[in-house]
Amino acid sequence: MIFPKHINFRLMQRDEIFIELVHLMSKLYGWYFLLAGIFKIFIGVLFTNTLKEMFMERLLEIPPNSIGHTYLSVFAIPFSLPIAWILTIGEINIGLCFIKSTNFLYSNLAAIFIIINIGLGGYFSPTLLLFLFLPILLLMLRVSHKFHHAMRAKFYF
Repeated sequence: MIFPKHINFRLMQRDEIFIELVHLMSKLYGWYFLLAGIFKIFIGVLFTNTLKEMFMERLLEIPPNSIGHTYLSVFAIPFSLPIAWILTIGEINIGLCFIKSTNFLYSNLAAIFIIINIGLGGYFSPTLLLFLFLPILLLMLRVSHKFHHAMRAKFYF
């Protein structure tokens, strides 16, 4: 089930509405990651120097004394092909985990890891913080006992 069935908001409690909205947001988040990974396959990131060229272009745009410049020049550009594989397979895997509602902890931590590395690579923007918000929210809510049991019904079955 990708999207929730017909929801009658009048009969639902506030907590149930919140759970449904978080579940819907996680599905949309999963589709974003899945499509981003598929797009990287289509543009040829896995077998060519496309990602290295993108890193080189970005390196010229950011200030030389920034963390992003150091990250790109020391780590990302020399290891661009393994990074491309990890990034593409990771995005597809995260997308499938969010869409299928499985591997809750793995998919959230992997999404945070990938987003932080994208930000370190000089591609930081305020919208990146919004992409960090959902997995952090899901991890924080997972700690809540009441929310955890309600989400288990959604995510694990």
